[in-house]
Amino acid sequence: MDDIFELLKVDRRIAPQHTREHPWVREDAGTRRRLKRAEAETLTNFSEWCHAV
Repeated sequence: MDDIFELLKVDRRIAPQHTREHPWVREDAGTRRRLKRAEAETLTNFSEWCHAV
């Protein structure tokens, strides 16, 4: 689960517009944020960036 978030961050660096607009990214980021509140800052920032929240 953490590996996927790391890959999403890499995707953000490589193709930010595509990553931000992709519905699966938003769904995944929103779900991870709800499930893993302990990583709130990093995950919340990413979720807000891609409009998942």
